Amino acid sequence: MLAELLEGEGLGRLSQSGRLLADLQQCAELVQEQMHNEQLGAVAAADWLRRRRRHPPNDPPERHQPHSDAVESAVRVVTVHRSKGLEFPVVICPYLWQAPPAATSAANPGVRWTPPGAAGPSLDISVNQRWGVGREARQQKHEAEAQEAERLAYVALTRAMQLLVLVYGPSQDQEANPLRPWLFPGQPLSEPGADDSSTQVLGPGDALSGLSWIQLPAQADVLGRWQSPPRHGTLHTGPVPQRLLDGNWGRSSYSSWTHHSSGAALAPAALEDGRETDANTAAPPIEAMIEAAASATSGPATSQPGTSGQAGSNAATSGPVTSGSANSDPASSDPDAHGPLQDFPRGASAGDCLHRILEQVDHQRRAVADPATAALVELELGRAGIDLEQRDAVLAGLEQLRLTPMGGPLGSFRLAELPLTRRLNEMNFDLPLASEPRASQQDSPLVRAAGLAAPFRDHPSGAFGATYASQLEQLPVASRGFLTGSIDLVFTAPAAAGELRWWVADWKSNWLGERGENGQPLACGPLHYGPPAMAALMAANHYPLQAHLYLVALHRYLRWRLPGYSPERDLGGYVYVFLRGVPGERAQAAGPGAAVPGMFVEAVDPDRLLALDAALREGQP
Repeated sequence: MLAELLEGEGLGRLSQSGRLLADLQQCAELVQEQMHNEQLGAVAAADWLRRRRRHPPNDPPERHQPHSDAVESAVRVVTVHRSKGLEFPVVICPYLWQAPPAATSAANPGVRWTPPGAAGPSLDISVNQRWGVGREARQQKHEAEAQEAERLAYVALTRAMQLLVLVYGPSQDQEANPLRPWLFPGQPLSEPGADDSSTQVLGPGDALSGLSWIQLPAQADVLGRWQSPPRHGTLHTGPVPQRLLDGNWGRSSYSSWTHHSSGAALAPAALEDGRETDANTAAPPIEAMIEAAASATSGPATSQPGTSGQAGSNAATSGPVTSGSANSDPASSDPDAHGPLQDFPRGASAGDCLHRILEQVDHQRRAVADPATAALVELELGRAGIDLEQRDAVLAGLEQLRLTPMGGPLGSFRLAELPLTRRLNEMNFDLPLASEPRASQQDSPLVRAAGLAAPFRDHPSGAFGATYASQLEQLPVASRGFLTGSIDLVFTAPAAAGELRWWVADWKSNWLGERGENGQPLACGPLHYGPPAMAALMAANHYPLQAHLYLVALHRYLRWRLPGYSPERDLGGYVYVFLRGVPGERAQAAGPGAAVPGMFVEAVDPDRLLALDAALREGQP
C-alpha cells in the first residue's frame, strides 16, 4: 500500500530514513491486524490508529513496541540502486564478481550505438553480430555495460563503514567483471570464453593492502549441507473427540444480548464490550415512542415546567419533523430547545470522546474556567478527530452537566457536589452466568431471555414492569459462562436521612431533537428530553436491562467488599444521563423529587435486584 501511494523516488527517500520506514511498516501491520480481528472499515481503522497515537496505553503490549531500533542491527537485503546514500557497518556483496550477461541477437535484435564520427546514436539491426558493423555495435554496448557495472560496484563498495565482504570465484566469460581490475590489477584480463584463473594463481602476497583473502575448501559447496531427516514409522490420527463442544459457554455482554433488536451487526470486540450502543440503535418511530412511554410507566409521566412531553417524543422520530409540529409556536424559539451539545457530532466515535472526557474531569471544578479541563477537552477532541471548534460547546456542556440537579430520588444532588474520593470511573466486571454446579452437562441450564424478564414482571416497580418484560422476552438470549461489561460511573450520594448510598450512572449521547422537512437538525436541548421521551428511548434500547445488570454487578461487589452490606440500606439505584438534554441551573425551580430533563433516575427495587441476581446465577432449563 505504501509503495502504491508513493512514487519510486519518494519511497527511496523514505527508505533512507531507515527507522522511519521500519516504523511505518510495523504500524501498517498493526492496523491490518486490527482491521481483520475487529472487522473494521477504513474510517474505523483510522479512528483506532488516531486514538492509539494521541493517547497510547500506559502498558502497551510487546508487539506494539517500536522495532526500528532492532531493524538497525538486522540484516537488510537491498539492491545497489536502493543503497545509494546509505551506509552500513557491515556490507556483504555476494554477486559483484559476476560480469554483465552478454546479449544475444535473438533477445536483442537491435543495438543502440554511436558509430565512429557520427553526430548521434543510431540503431544497428545487423543479423550477424560476430563481424562487421554488428560486431562493433555489440562491443560498444558491452563496454558501456561494463562501465555501468563498475560504477555500481563503486557505489556498493563505498557503503561499508567498518567491514566489507566480497565473494569472488573463477568462471567463464568474466572479462567484464567489475571487481577483476580492482582486486587483481597485476593480472591480465581473460579472453572471452576462457576460464578466469586469477584466483588460482593468487598468493598471500598478491592481496591488496587492507584486504584479507579467505580461500574456501574445494568441497565447501557440499560440506555441511542440511538434509531433511528420514521418516520413521507411519503417521496416525490422534484421539477423535466423542462429544460436541459447548457452544453456549463463553463471554457475553449486554451488547451481545441486545444488538439483535436493532438489526445491526457488531464486531467481535463490541460483542464483549457492553458499554455503549447508542450508535447501533435507530430511534423508534414517534407513535411507538408515545405508546411505549404511556404503557411503560406505572403512572402518568410528568414533564418539567415549560417542557412538552409531546415535543420530547417528537425529537426521537427517525423521519422529518417540522419545528412546529408539537406546539403552535416553534419549539426552536424556546431557550430549552437548544443545548450546548446540539451540534456536537453523533456516532460511536463522538460518544467515546465524551466518555473519555467524563472519566477524567473533576466535576467540582468549573469547566469553563479551568485550564486543565480545557486542555483535556482539546486532547480528546483531537484524539477523536473532531474539530477543535467544538471545544467551547463541550466546556459549556460540562458546566451545564455539573450544575444540573439529578432529581427524582436524588433530589437536588449535583455532580458538582461529588468529590473524586466518592466516585469510581469505568468499573469493569465479569459475572458468572449459570454457574450453579449440575450433575451432568446435559442438565446444565442457560441464562435465557425469559429468566431475565421474570424479575421485571414479578416486581413491576418503577417505569418498567410487565410491558417491558414482554419486550425483553423477545431477545435471543441463551448464555453460560461470564457476563462482562463496564459501568461508566459508580458513586455515593446522601439519602434523605443523610446516609450515603451507592448509585450507578451511565452517560448517553443519544440525539433527540427536531428536524426540518428535509430531515436537517433544527434543535436539540432539554425541551426534548422529558420523562416520556427518555422512558421510551430507554425501553427501545433495552437500557433498563443494562441498568439492572450494572446494579447486580455493584451488588455483588459491595457484598464482597462492604462489611455488613445490605441492598435495602446501602444501594441507591441508577441514573441515566442524557448529555445533550441536561438543563443546568435552570432546573432549580423543580420541586423536591420531581423529574429533571436529561436525568432518568430510578431507585433500586431490592426484590427485583435479588431475583435478577438469582436468575443470572442459576440460569433456566
